[in-house]
Amino acid sequence: MYDKSVSMILNLFDSTRRDRNIQASHWLKSRHGFDGTAMNTPRSHGVLAPVVTPFSPDLRPDSTRLVAHCRWLLDNDVGLAVFGTNSEANSLTVPEKLALLDALVEAGIPPDRMMPGTGCCAFPDTVELTRRAVQH
Repeated sequence: MYDKSVSMILNLFDSTRRDRNIQASHWLKSRHGFDGTAMNTPRSHGVLAPVVTPFSPDLRPDSTRLVAHCRWLLDNDVGLAVFGTNSEANSLTVPEKLALLDALVEAGIPPDRMMPGTGCCAFPDTVELTRRAVQH
């Protein structure tokens, strides 16, 4: 009886999750024109290091030092997980993250060696950051 109940709950959870993913996909496409085609790009490989975002004394993100740090990591054959596991991304605004991402690409940091964290509390912010990351 217990196993059957657990199985039923897990099946319900899986189908609910699938339905939510389908709904989210349709919502993204209809509201934001995001069709998920970027998900078919080749996957990154190797080690991805969580990149600490440096700040200036006035508490603004320091893109010059970020670029230098990312170059050092790449020179040591490590990929870049920017805006991810170090938590400072939660303290950055969307425009600050976009500017840093653009600064990395403009400085010649190869986008295929980056995995930018684009998840935010506000879904439209996530879409905006993900769209920019995919464009690079």
